[in-house]
Amino acid sequence: MHPTRSRRWPWWFFVALAVPLLLIGNLGAWATWNIVETSNFVQTTRGALAREDVREALATEIVDNALPQNRIVRVVAGNSLISAVSGFLGSGSFQAVSGSVATQLHQALVRGEHLNITIESHELQTAVLPVVRNLAPEYASSLVAEGGTLRIELFSGADIPSFAPEITFLRWGGIAAMIIGGLLVTVPMFVRRDRWSVGLAGLALVTMSLFTFLLVPTASWMVAQQVADPQARIVIAGLVDEFSTSLVKQTLVILLGGIALCIYGFGPWTFGKKLSR
Repeated sequence: MHPTRSRRWPWWFFVALAVPLLLIGNLGAWATWNIVETSNFVQTTRGALAREDVREALATEIVDNALPQNRIVRVVAGNSLISAVSGFLGSGSFQAVSGSVATQLHQALVRGEHLNITIESHELQTAVLPVVRNLAPEYASSLVAEGGTLRIELFSGADIPSFAPEITFLRWGGIAAMIIGGLLVTVPMFVRRDRWSVGLAGLALVTMSLFTFLLVPTASWMVAQQVADPQARIVIAGLVDEFSTSLVKQTLVILLGGIALCIYGFGPWTFGKKLSR
């Protein structure tokens, strides 16, 4: 075996250890910034609530829960009532309400608080009442809330699972994993002081990024399967899609950085001062 190559193999072991640690660290950084941070969570969740499939699921849940004892209205109104509510959820009037819904979801999903997700809006009442008055006027009075504001329970605490333990692990475990993984990929550079070690660090980042891309669809499916209520599952799946997009973007930046390090470390050029190979 070539003497230089024989001295390189221990460093591959460092990379093998660093990749899963860097993956956890990447997930931890993403979770801390995008999920734990309330303002960022609310902003991303608002984008998910604006999706057509999520609005349709919320509209269905609102109609079902607004008329729990009046199924006749539900049958008579059919898709007309759901369409009216869905239209309201897609309007600018819903933006003020969506912040409250997003905050409640943060409390349930991230903090582990057992609470019912509710929506309260005067505009929602004005969107629902005209349809009910036209199709079943005898039931319209049951929708007139005190003070002119309709308050509807979207999901009970049992419908929304808590991911607080997993997020806590990613947040704090990710910090430790990132530090240890970073040390594992930088030790070869400090010991060997050559471009090959730089390329090795880049290869660790590239490998970690590819594993993250493979993990995203599987993890998204697993999260959605933990929700039993069909409408809540659609909402959670929409949230997962939005947050997965931010993870993919973050990982893409790391991937590009890793590719650049690989090109520098394993390429035939030196970009200035030549280092030993």
